[in-house]
Amino acid sequence: MADRRAPEPFQANWHLDAICEHLEAVASLQIKNLLINVPPRFGKSTIVSVMFPAWLWARNPTLRLLYSSYAQGLSTRDALATRRLIESSWYQSQWGSVYRITTDQNEKTRFENDGRGYRLATSVGGANTGEGGDIIVCDDPPRRRAPASSVPRRPRSATSRLRVDSLTRTASSRPAP
Repeated sequence: MADRRAPEPFQANWHLDAICEHLEAVASLQIKNLLINVPPRFGKSTIVSVMFPAWLWARNPTLRLLYSSYAQGLSTRDALATRRLIESSWYQSQWGSVYRITTDQNEKTRFENDGRGYRLATSVGGANTGEGGDIIVCDDPPRRRAPASSVPRRPRSATSRLRVDSLTRTASSRPAP
């Protein structure tokens, strides 16, 4: 049996408000590219990769969401957490009348709703060729390594990169400017 620790109690902080405010600007197309850097374990993945897709679909279930990470396991973990949130009785009591997860496309790495929106979870370099997204997120992308002597060491920070791509609807193989 897996060790299940009780979650840490929620601690409100200004950075959480700032992340949510910027995600709202992404959703309203005021921001087309967003880079979020915070230290690990500060709630970025939970907000960006778990809660944000569920919030987006409550507002617009037609959105196609493409999520990636440096590791497929992390991307799959967050997709499952999003699906569990959407299927929870709490979420269904609030927004269950807006859309439902379809039964014919309900996998760990890809699930769709009856509004024709989907959430796809892949990894950097994963098989997403031909897939597109209205909102494309790379949570914890791989880092380019500089020679050890050229850059002083800094504490690692976790990164999420969001891109709104409503015109081409395909993920670019190059980073957005």
